[in-house]
Amino acid sequence: MKTIKKIFFVAFISIVIIGCDQVDVINPDTSYKENVVVRAELIAGEYFEGVSFTKTLPLNVPYSISDAELKSVKAYIKINNTQIVPIHYTSNSIYKPLYKFRIKSDDTYELFAEYNDKPIYAKTIIPSVPTLSNVIYRDEYFLQ
Repeated sequence: MKTIKKIFFVAFISIVIIGCDQVDVINPDTSYKENVVVRAELIAGEYFEGVSFTKTLPLNVPYSISDAELKSVKAYIKINNTQIVPIHYTSNSIYKPLYKFRIKSDDTYELFAEYNDKPIYAKTIIPSVPTLSNVIYRDEYFLQ
């Protein structure tokens, strides 16, 4: 029994000694690259609330919307390849159209924008609201 303990002790010590022979210092890459952040919510049946254009900030800078907002974006929205809606800066990084419009199901919305001579593009199709024909409750964990 003592020999087994000695073997385990020697094996443990050898693993510790062999495993700790080199220490690597990891320096993460903290270089800053500015990126444009575009955010919008399109909800069927709701009014379009606008698009937010901001930029990323360096890690050592406290976040402030006035520092992050982009005020010089040229942008418009194309609806179903037929209607073009220009959007303009209002405040706090929000760009809105001159008039309100509702988001409709099954419509295609495309965002075209330009910032610092770089194009920005996004496209989405608003899904239709599903209709349920029936639901059968089988037990507390499953629907059938």
